[in-house]
Amino acid sequence: MAIETRVLVNGRWQARQTSVHTIMKSHIEKTSFVPAAPPPPRPIPEVGVLTRKLTSSSIVCWIFSAQIRSAGSNDVVFVGEDFLHVKEFQRDGRLRGVLSEALSTSRICHAAVLGVAKRRAMDLGEAKIKVEDDGGSVQSSTVSDDRLFTPSTEDSSKAPPQVLVLALENNSLVFLSTHEDKDGLLMLTRALRPLPNLNTSQPRHSSSNVPDKHIAVDPRSRAMAVLVAEDRFVMYAIHPASTLQTAIESRGRLSEDASEIIREDRISPRLAGAILKMEFLHPSPGRDNHVALLLVVATSEAAPNDTVYVCREDGAVYLLEVGRDFRVNINSVLPTGTETPHGFVGSAFASIDAFQGSEFLVTGGDLSIGATYVIRPKGNAESIEVVDNWAPVTDVVVVSPVLRQMHRRGDEFVNSWPRDKIFTCSGRGRHGVVTEIRYGFKAWLRIMAPYRAGADRLWALHDFNGFGTLVVVAFPYHTEVLYLSADIQEVEQKFEDDLPQLDLENKTFVIGKIGSAIVQCTPSAILVIAGSASGKQPGPRATWSPPSGGRMLATAFDPDSASIVTVIRHDGELLLTLLYMSIEGGDVAFQPVSQPFLIPSEPSHLSIISWMDHLYVLVGTSERSLQIFRADREDGLIKVLEHSFHDLPFAADFAVCETTLALRSSDSAPLVLLCGLRNGFMIMLRVQVGFESADELAIVSQENFYMGDASVQVFPDTSLPDSALIISGPYFCRARLDSRTDKLQTWIVWPTDHKRSYQPAPMTWLTQVDSRHEHTVRRLDGCVICIAGEELLVMDLDENPSMVPRYMAVGATPTSLLYSARLEMLVVSYTSPAEPRRKGRGLPGPRGTLAEVVSSLKLLDPRRGDFLDPSSYSIELRVGQENDKASTFTEHGQHIRLMMDWVCTVGAHKYEFIVVASDIYRAHGDQEARRVTGNLTLLSVSKPNTEHTKLKQVYSYIHVDIVRALVPYGLDALVVGGDKRISVRELNLHERNMHTICSYLLPSAVVHIAVKEPLIYVSLLCDSFIVLKYADDTLYKVFSDSYAKLPTHHLVLPPLNLVLLADRERNLTGLWQHHEDLAACRGIADCTVVGEIHDLVGGHVLFEACLPTCITRLCLGRLRPIWRRHGLLPGVIKPTSHHGGGGSSSGSGGSGGSGGSGGVDAIDPDPNDIVAVGQDGSLFQIVLLTDKGWRLLRFLQRLVSRSLLITQPHDRDLVLDLDRDLDHDLDHDHDHDHDRLEPTLVYPHMRHVDGDLLLKLLDLSPARLRALLGRVPDASGGGAGGGGGGGVGG
Repeated sequence: MAIETRVLVNGRWQARQTSVHTIMKSHIEKTSFVPAAPPPPRPIPEVGVLTRKLTSSSIVCWIFSAQIRSAGSNDVVFVGEDFLHVKEFQRDGRLRGVLSEALSTSRICHAAVLGVAKRRAMDLGEAKIKVEDDGGSVQSSTVSDDRLFTPSTEDSSKAPPQVLVLALENNSLVFLSTHEDKDGLLMLTRALRPLPNLNTSQPRHSSSNVPDKHIAVDPRSRAMAVLVAEDRFVMYAIHPASTLQTAIESRGRLSEDASEIIREDRISPRLAGAILKMEFLHPSPGRDNHVALLLVVATSEAAPNDTVYVCREDGAVYLLEVGRDFRVNINSVLPTGTETPHGFVGSAFASIDAFQGSEFLVTGGDLSIGATYVIRPKGNAESIEVVDNWAPVTDVVVVSPVLRQMHRRGDEFVNSWPRDKIFTCSGRGRHGVVTEIRYGFKAWLRIMAPYRAGADRLWALHDFNGFGTLVVVAFPYHTEVLYLSADIQEVEQKFEDDLPQLDLENKTFVIGKIGSAIVQCTPSAILVIAGSASGKQPGPRATWSPPSGGRMLATAFDPDSASIVTVIRHDGELLLTLLYMSIEGGDVAFQPVSQPFLIPSEPSHLSIISWMDHLYVLVGTSERSLQIFRADREDGLIKVLEHSFHDLPFAADFAVCETTLALRSSDSAPLVLLCGLRNGFMIMLRVQVGFESADELAIVSQENFYMGDASVQVFPDTSLPDSALIISGPYFCRARLDSRTDKLQTWIVWPTDHKRSYQPAPMTWLTQVDSRHEHTVRRLDGCVICIAGEELLVMDLDENPSMVPRYMAVGATPTSLLYSARLEMLVVSYTSPAEPRRKGRGLPGPRGTLAEVVSSLKLLDPRRGDFLDPSSYSIELRVGQENDKASTFTEHGQHIRLMMDWVCTVGAHKYEFIVVASDIYRAHGDQEARRVTGNLTLLSVSKPNTEHTKLKQVYSYIHVDIVRALVPYGLDALVVGGDKRISVRELNLHERNMHTICSYLLPSAVVHIAVKEPLIYVSLLCDSFIVLKYADDTLYKVFSDSYAKLPTHHLVLPPLNLVLLADRERNLTGLWQHHEDLAACRGIADCTVVGEIHDLVGGHVLFEACLPTCITRLCLGRLRPIWRRHGLLPGVIKPTSHHGGGGSSSGSGGSGGSGGSGGVDAIDPDPNDIVAVGQDGSLFQIVLLTDKGWRLLRFLQRLVSRSLLITQPHDRDLVLDLDRDLDHDLDHDHDHDHDRLEPTLVYPHMRHVDGDLLLKLLDLSPARLRALLGRVPDASGGGAGGGGGGGVGG
């Protein structure tokens, strides 16, 4: 008998026919089904985590003009909550970084400068100096500013006149000064002074009783006051400056004992109210010994005939001139209406005395970037450069290229695509920017001049008739000469009439100086010019040509020995010829040495180096080999080594050596050679004299560095020892051989302009002005000159690596970022003020309310780093019911919250959308009460042609709740998270609508959603973390952790069954899911009990780490450069496989993991990087560790924390307090002794390894390391010395 029933299909009830026999058969199968026995539970993996701070917050809290290096320094100190940067003012007003220090132990609560700065006898520009001639008369002479940019003799002192004072959160004062170590590197010296703990109920390292440790310093630095409680302060009497300087000069550095600075201290009595502000006043006339401290006053003080700069919060700067009668004249310096790059300034503001009546202003933005200005007399303020700040971070995206080129390395594959990029958005209003986070060496652009492409090589020569530099540019068939002025203001081309001695009609192989002569080598001749190369005073010229019918293919020379080597093609043979040049009485002579050496193949490279009192000729051949000859005056050329590059992992057919560089050539160590190959490899060879014969060389070791697909060129770096400059395709790098580890460290060099927005084209060749030349102008010292695309660049390189962010101005407030794989573009949503409303339209209320903004989108090319021209793309949005077209979301008050790239598959068709989730402020009901509703807009992505992109609205759906999270599910569904509800919606293209398949009520609002089908991972605003399962058109709760956390973001790592959860209390928790075999179950739909299924998914907290700041985003990608990608290190767990395509970090897709320790011992040649981004702009590296890995590192961390060889006393007290609390808890355990010897598994936070603390081990010498491991601590140390055997053995 047929029966008609109704079945829910895709959200709709449909009629279906069945029979009684079918129903009874189904019932019998269900009742007779015996489920299989569940598999045995898998053991819980012992996984740890290592965290390391990659960069501190970019927010600058204080800016000081301080002389903490010497009396002649002109430095600016930038202080944040956990860092300080010391930068030196250059002649043009730019800042050059000289020292950076990250304080990972405790947060900086306040900072001040102690001491009185000394005047500097420096000036800008040329100056008239009086000199006395032989006759005794006084003459006026003009001296270049390079001679004047040094301190006077009376101000030059080894002891700095000022000291930086920091009040830390752990109740201590730190006095900072600088000194140079034995290698000449600038180091910080600390002196410590504990602050009194006035609240005995609080532990010493707690700061809850001190809301703000404010520091006030007497104008003459005779006294200092520090706020230690809300109603009490400590007054310190300071020793005279002469006493401190004498002590520093005698010792060479500041003592660690602060008693040399502080003479006496007194604690103030308890006051009636809370202290809001402290400020010292100038003493009254005739009372120089008095000190006046003003309390609860929040104003700046000034003396008569003084000037004060005042900066408002909105960025406006005013000059206050105080007269003798204390009348104040106010002048506007930087009004808010001007196009200034900075805005929203907090406490980071300073004015610095400059030269020739000019002054410098430095501002650090709280919500935007800062800026540096120079204010000249009777002139406007001129912006010099920006002060970096990419915080607070609104949104983050990791851009992964869609197409990746893969090369095979044995049985493995190597990714040769450039690294993934991190983009953030921050700022408000016209100060809104999109920032590309970058790290490396900063290269300041001095000149960007248009120039033709196609140059082969560059050389920089000193111009003896002036203070400039001649830049020789070699093209394939001719040579050009450019003149670079000493002030680095312009570049002009020199012609043949200006330089009659040089051969500009042929290509130049090499040009330089041998003694006082200039040597130019071309394919047809070697020219020697004994005089100046400027053309004004021509000197004698000599020429050497190859034998008749011969032509030179390559030439090189050694300036110290006047040796010249060349390869000549003659009668079909390749002859390696050695010459010696001599100049006597203006006559130039060339002397060939012995017979030429016959080489089998054409040279790809030729150079000469000096090592162990011998000259060696390096010849790279087209047969993928490097030949080394010893050059001798009597025996000529002797072949001592031939090395082949055939054994490279891949692309060995193009392993042709094109450049070489002797990175270290001391007689006491092996010769270190860098070889740049055509196939993208850089090879480092260590060569030493052979054991059997001194006439042979042997290769000790070879290290391969893959730099990419382009040819690698290596150049000497004259500004730093044992360093090189490298060009390889899009990369411009600096490599340095570490003297401690003997390892080659390579950083990217980022050319940047004063706005930090420049993105150069790939460089073809470069040269550097030799800083070792005695005639080099100081301004040109170490300048790098290169050709990038169709530009000639002249730039200065910083001495230390640092953050080099790149800013792309949005001109509005950016709200969210999205990388579209279809467009290969970055989509930026932003809000801007709306146009004036028409009468009767819009929301009621005054103008200027929150509803008076509109939202729109911009496209940014992440490869070029520039916003697309608006004419190259179009955005079509429907307006109202009239189907009018608009390019912005015209609904007043519409705010874009997030975006998502979605590929929807319906049947055999694929549709590519950009889903935009926005909030709309609407008037509801007759009461006109404002409320917020969500809106989903689907934009179709199309490219009608290669030069135009089109985004067209195809659907818009009004959501009742605010859309707080969005992620795709399956082929044609979306998971939408709202305030207290999560739903699965399916797209119906025919009806242009989205049907709600199912929904689930949540206890609080959704923060973030990630999907690994069929599981949905949800972070909630106030109720921690929950896992749902979607099956048979229904959502079921399968797991929720038992911790009351406040999540901010989470990252799912499917192969490890691991979830990283970040919360607002600065914790990072690792949750491990124990998946049972779901195939053994019949599915949730067949269960008799519908509700929480605890037996399907379990959870366990593997580790818990407490970070210095709140993490708002966890990102996954390949963020390392190609040459820093190595195989998986021992003890490190691969986080997950990389899917590419620039997808979201939700972790959706991918195969299920093996769980537990399945991925512990896996080896991946290119593991992914996990990076945590804080709202304050700080970045952290997250590394998952195996059981053996975290146990060993945790053992080392405990040794480091308890050792006075590394940590400071106040840090050690903090660690010991924490350890004593832990030991007290362990007293209740039965295996107490075992737990004291190795980290316990009971506490998840014991599986956290602090990478910043372990980095201090790298600064120790081998002797100090042995002392650290061999030292037995006292009883309070907890027996860490005995733990050595257990920790290492594990």
